[in-house]
Amino acid sequence: MTAYKKGWLRASIAGGITSLLTLFLYLSGQPHQVNKSTFLTGLIVAIILATAPIYDDNRLSLKQQSLLHFSIMCVTILPILCLSGWYPLHNIVDFLKILASFLTCGLVLWLLAYLIFGKLIHK
Repeated sequence: MTAYKKGWLRASIAGGITSLLTLFLYLSGQPHQVNKSTFLTGLIVAIILATAPIYDDNRLSLKQQSLLHFSIMCVTILPILCLSGWYPLHNIVDFLKILASFLTCGLVLWLLAYLIFGKLIHK
């Protein structure tokens, strides 16, 4: 099985588990925001799992892998964050705050992954 297929399989499993958990929470009478947040968190995890194999594709340079992954995150995760209700979004300043949080978190996680997987494990 290719790395991309494994990524989609992992994403499907995570998405299925989260969907079942969301259904259970809904049926137990949890507030709408709890159900929505649980589902969206699972969706974010599934997207990350589906895109992680990009870094296993040896046909691409690290720069290409990173740009592809960042592009996918921009069209998937960023809109989820904006529409989730987790952050106020009333004007452009609110959007810029979300964008800054998204970029900061992404950069920190990328650097940690690079240091752990790119430097420490290969030694």
